[in-house]
Amino acid sequence: MLTPKAIHHYHKMLKLGCALCLIPYSWNPKMCRLYSGTRTTLKVIKFHSFMLFFVLTFSTIRLYQSIRKDPAEFPLFVKVLNFVWIFAAALTNVIFYQFHTLKDDIMSFINSILHRVELPPQKGSDLSPITSLVSTHLFISLFLMYSNPAPHALIIAETPCAPQFISSLILGCDTPGTKVPYLHTVPFFFLENYVVTLVLFELSFSWGVVFLGLGWAYGELIQIRSNIHAPNISGKYRHVERIVSSLNSAMRHYLATFGSLMFTILALLLFGCIRLLHLDIRSNLMFPSCGLRCGFETVTPLAMAGKVHRESENLLKEWKGHKRSGPLEERERMSFKSVKATAGSMYTFEESIVLVSLNNLIQLTLNMLVAFKLKDETYWEFKL
Repeated sequence: MLTPKAIHHYHKMLKLGCALCLIPYSWNPKMCRLYSGTRTTLKVIKFHSFMLFFVLTFSTIRLYQSIRKDPAEFPLFVKVLNFVWIFAAALTNVIFYQFHTLKDDIMSFINSILHRVELPPQKGSDLSPITSLVSTHLFISLFLMYSNPAPHALIIAETPCAPQFISSLILGCDTPGTKVPYLHTVPFFFLENYVVTLVLFELSFSWGVVFLGLGWAYGELIQIRSNIHAPNISGKYRHVERIVSSLNSAMRHYLATFGSLMFTILALLLFGCIRLLHLDIRSNLMFPSCGLRCGFETVTPLAMAGKVHRESENLLKEWKGHKRSGPLEERERMSFKSVKATAGSMYTFEESIVLVSLNNLIQLTLNMLVAFKLKDETYWEFKL
């Protein structure tokens, strides 16, 4: 299901996360598997969790204090940046809460998926297109994860007085248009780089768990469909059901929230691209770069979930039309249900989920374009 090169780089990502205590596990270099983290690792994870909760609380309070200020003091660029920061921190807090409550389930699921994606394909089944697809997506995600933290943190040098940054309280930003020397922002650059690294790594890690799980399920369904009349093939379908059910259980908090939060972030970034990018391309380059990454990590798992659901539906229809198995196997197949990724008890990720989400994204972006009107070439005001 994954090329050897993709497996190697994914192992390196997990090893890096364990070494930096970004995930609550330790890495076994011989088995290439995760196991329970040490006490030190768990303490560091608690510290990370506290820092992200502090960032979320601080940013929310500062937004509340600044939202009614004059556009000269609180321009639209900073407003959008503040909202994006809050939603990203909120989703990361959900992931850390998930670590706190379901870390053992997540570890078991990752290890089982690692075992399965490392297995060679069965004889007579051509999974090279799926293997190439999943591996390519994994490489893109890793590239975006490694390349994004520093550019995101550079925003602190451009807007050190943005209220969501701690530097706005320390660097003397009481007067609008205050010029802060670049060297004064260096310590805060490293602080923001730490927070951004936390956010981006946790999002990429969660994306990898979901996408690899669904990618493996999709490949298995393709194999089952290509050998639909093979003996004992029904047991493999039941196995896929169990794996996807394990994914839904282990990642239920993330699955229940990432779609709504990430598409809200995407709408804000798309709005920023349309309304703000032309004012200062260097400062506002964060909008398209971050938008590409968020869009990739939001749409791809939803699309893969839709493929899994569609393939399982087609497989069940074929089984109903070809009743050539024994009575016991027929009864077992009658009990099969379509394989679905679910957002807790809220909704399921079916084939139309991407189109519905993109439609909501467009509507939200258009609403913001109507709500905010141009006052002059520099500042924007909020239309109540």
